[in-house]
Amino acid sequence: MVIDGCFIIGLLCKVAQVIFIDRDDPIFTMVWLWSKLQKDLLVLENQIPFHVLQCLFDLMTVPGDHDCPSLAHLIFNFFHGHSLKSETATKEDPKIKPRLLLHLFHSSGGTLKIPMFVIHGTTFSFFLNLIAFEQCYNDCTKHFTAYAAFMSCLINSTKDVTILCKRRIIQDLLGNSDGDVAHEFKMLGRDVAISNDGSYFSDIILDVSLYQRTKWDGCKEA
Repeated sequence: MVIDGCFIIGLLCKVAQVIFIDRDDPIFTMVWLWSKLQKDLLVLENQIPFHVLQCLFDLMTVPGDHDCPSLAHLIFNFFHGHSLKSETATKEDPKIKPRLLLHLFHSSGGTLKIPMFVIHGTTFSFFLNLIAFEQCYNDCTKHFTAYAAFMSCLINSTKDVTILCKRRIIQDLLGNSDGDVAHEFKMLGRDVAISNDGSYFSDIILDVSLYQRTKWDGCKEA
């Protein structure tokens, strides 16, 4: 457990460039290994008690005079795959005492706020035409396409629509069944092409996907 913990701490620090990185390090030269490590570290069976990681991290001596980010910052940095997010985005809640690395993510997915989507007679036809326009012209924004892709990913079943209707995120003025509404959203997002880097939804989609992969019930307080 100690050896595995030291490996994880070293990996997090290398990614954040807190410690020296060997150019020949296979972790950084083999692209497939990077994604495999991210996946393996979030598997429930592979978890190490978080307090073990924290103890090892606290014992670490950082070379140079610069301050080392917190363990939580290093973890978020590693799984987001780019530079550290803003302080407010990764600020630890002092009330949260994570049991596992996985628990840290579970305790921090935040609240996703979605504006109300009102369905009337021409709603889906209107959106389809806007999406078609965005797909035909490269010099315009892709906001409607991004929204359609996001909602299509969010809604996988009739149950999802039922939940969104109860939360008043979707308001259907036509009285359609939840199954019909789910089908219409799937049609909106079908065969749309959008770049994750260019979409204003890209960070949200990444965070939701990560939260969905790490969500588990075993860490909830009884």
